Amino acid sequence: APVHAAGRAVIAVVATAHHARRALDAGADALVLLSAGAGGFTGWMNPFAFVRAVRQITDVPLVLAGGVSDRVSLEAALVLGCDAAYLGSPLIAATESLASGEWRSAVASSVIDDVVLRTMDNGLDSNGVVVGEAFWTMGHSAHGVTAVAPAASIVDAVLR
Repeated sequence: APVHAAGRAVIAVVATAHHARRALDAGADALVLLSAGAGGFTGWMNPFAFVRAVRQITDVPLVLAGGVSDRVSLEAALVLGCDAAYLGSPLIAATESLASGEWRSAVASSVIDDVVLRTMDNGLDSNGVVVGEAFWTMGHSAHGVTAVAPAASIVDAVLR
């Protein structure tokens, strides 16, 4: 209510249909569906089933997060019923990113089979890669990045 009173929209990040219903009941204006393959803290649901299940209960804007790495995956999210898709892990490798050089390089040099699921100290699951002693969070979509580059060129590659 305070966010709406300030004239702002509430966009909730959810990882289950139960959380989606709770967010909607609390007045969320849009939902980001955190699906399996998302970087950092990840969901575990298959994006195809998850989007369809949530779309059955609401008409609010839906944004798919997890595994979006190119135009095909973006278009698939739209066909599923999402209004947009979230591009996260590829942008870690952007020269404008505040990520460390090591993290950007890890994204640019990783392939999908390098990404592992790890339970973090806070009890939440996270996708990422292990490089030496470091665990660099990133999602399955990092495989689409082959070099540290300006964000505009990464986005252009996704939209091709």
